Amino acid sequence: MPTAIERLEALDTRFPFGAHAEQAQIELIYAYYENGNWEEARAAASRFIRLHPDHPEVDYAYYVRGLSAWQAGRFSLERLRLIDISKRDVGATRDAYNDSVN
Repeated sequence: MPTAIERLEALDTRFPFGAHAEQAQIELIYAYYENGNWEEARAAASRFIRLHPDHPEVDYAYYVRGLSAWQAGRFSLERLRLIDISKRDVGATRDAYNDSVN
């Protein structure tokens, strides 16, 4: 996946405009998310939303931005089910909701 990220970043840098650039930006959001780079995914999604507010895939960018905010706020122990998720701070969930609607 790091190779895909490097190539998508290079494509976005060299050809920042056009239909292929927009697709590369969407793919970059996905690659960051799948690689666990939550903050990079949020930043890339925010950039896409700012640059292309009327794009047909802008809803996907909002979705991944909110999902990345939620993932960034999770603890590693939650994944192992060693702590009760109902007792966690809801701040990350609130941030995720705000990222997905604003």
